[in-house]
Amino acid sequence: MAITTSVKITAMKGKKTWLGKNHVIEQIYFDVTATDGTYSHTEPGVQYIGLLPEDVDNFVEFEDSAEFEAKVLEWAKPQSDPLEALCIANVEQLALDEEETLKFTYSE
Repeated sequence: MAITTSVKITAMKGKKTWLGKNHVIEQIYFDVTATDGTYSHTEPGVQYIGLLPEDVDNFVEFEDSAEFEAKVLEWAKPQSDPLEALCIANVEQLALDEEETLKFTYSE
């Protein structure tokens, strides 16, 4: 069966105000999960966002919307992509390590 993956944002931490912006995200916490329908593996992750005064015009304030969540998932990719590969590898290994029942079926 094909392995599917997902990334879920579990929390975000930020500053209430910073250089005239409100709700500026500094940390993104997330879980990455891979599953093949039988086996699954989840790894937690965190992406730190550097706050530099020269970048203040590029900050995007928090918004409770699907579009903003997609943006946050993009910001997390530097950390979530390697964890996704790790989760996939673990699910593949779990499938390989599966125990099997062996029995004799021959007849004399």
